[in-house]
Amino acid sequence: MLLAAAVFSLIGVALGTFTGLTPGVHVNTIAVFILSAQTAIIGFTATTASFFGASSSHVLLLASTVIVTMAITHTFLDIIPTVFLGVPDDDTALNVLPGHKLVKMGKGEEAVKYSAMGSFGALILGLAAVLPARYLMGTPTDGYEKLLPMIPFMLIGVETILIIMEKASPEKTLAWNGKMVPGTLDHLKQRAWAAALFLISGALGYVVMNGALETHNPLIFPSLYAGLLFPIFTGLFGLPGLLMSLSEGEKIPPQHRGIKHRLGKKKTIKGVIAGTFAGGLVGWFPGVSSASATVIAKGILGEEIDEKIPETEGEDEWRGDDEKEFIVAVSGVNTANAIMNLVALFVILKARSGAMGAVKKLLGGDISVWKPISDVPLALVVLLFGSFIAGVCGYFLTTRLGSVFSSRYADMNYVLLSKALIVLLVVAVAVLSGPVGLVILGVSTLLGLIPPMVGVQRAHLMGCIMLPVVVYFV
Repeated sequence: MLLAAAVFSLIGVALGTFTGLTPGVHVNTIAVFILSAQTAIIGFTATTASFFGASSSHVLLLASTVIVTMAITHTFLDIIPTVFLGVPDDDTALNVLPGHKLVKMGKGEEAVKYSAMGSFGALILGLAAVLPARYLMGTPTDGYEKLLPMIPFMLIGVETILIIMEKASPEKTLAWNGKMVPGTLDHLKQRAWAAALFLISGALGYVVMNGALETHNPLIFPSLYAGLLFPIFTGLFGLPGLLMSLSEGEKIPPQHRGIKHRLGKKKTIKGVIAGTFAGGLVGWFPGVSSASATVIAKGILGEEIDEKIPETEGEDEWRGDDEKEFIVAVSGVNTANAIMNLVALFVILKARSGAMGAVKKLLGGDISVWKPISDVPLALVVLLFGSFIAGVCGYFLTTRLGSVFSSRYADMNYVLLSKALIVLLVVAVAVLSGPVGLVILGVSTLLGLIPPMVGVQRAHLMGCIMLPVVVYFV
């Protein structure tokens, strides 16, 4: 059975590599395709499983292994288009800024490698936390039921901290007693901008997530419809960076090979723990995606990542430790979230992602509540085994492909590449999200241009996810 699970895990790894590297193609899209072609998939799975001696009763479990390992692999590989192309999905949106900053300093390969470290570290911690999570969230402690009412207050608290952390840049100072000091009014202005951006993006997210627009969104091929979150995150975090790069006439610097400045062990461990905690926590609750967990992790780290490129005399002077630590944490968020999504399916019988929803439909009656704690379900053991294989493969694929992208990146015509990406993203939104998606893309792009213009963090634009979640809980 484990041999067959390993083989099907590799199929999931291949699919996750495809979804991770392809902008606009999400794991949920492939999971829905697998469900829609269930009969053919089951036939293929049964034939392949019998070749490895697996029982026919495990066919649906092996098909589910493909979906789970695809989701885990995706959390590793999606950093590459985020860093090198500036094209995010909802899980990597906040990684665009520090990743692009490292690329501008010739450290793109370092960004990818630290992302792989964060994901793999979170995978190991997540697997180690399976039994403790079962004990805390399930019976007898019922931590899930106790924590559920606290989610909106936690999200509001984190955003409040991020707003308070906003301060005017050193250039925006007031003369006082003949000295230049930070101006209180400037700080208040920055915080007002941050709060306004959070509320406006939240209102946009609420309208989209409420579903009213989706019913008026006809496509030539309805089965391709990918929803409206893709144009929102592309507009808020993807296109603004590409447009600003064009306007500033940026050039791609030569990329360093390997890691020249290693992040300290304390910062690496702190990033992994922050990401694992935030991603693992929200993986249990409805509507709270890893995008919200990213903001929680950012609040834990307490660091501000701006777009300013440091002026250095030599290429080796700027280390970018804060940026690397943030990338470690965000990547850890996504992987830990995927692991706990899986565990939650067997502890509280709730699917907290599209991929887990597909697994729940495939397994159906084979999923039962995990109790007692010593009696771990066979299906969960197999899926966690596949997750580990996907993590190992994802780590090596990410680091290897990151090196390939880095070595060839500086040879590209950046202006032409940026224009091509803009056209590609607009076309992808039109095909996958329809005409309403194009309107949402335009509005989101205008909103996404504001933070760098007024000097506040783009993290506040995650209100597009956080505010609808808060409203849902309240």
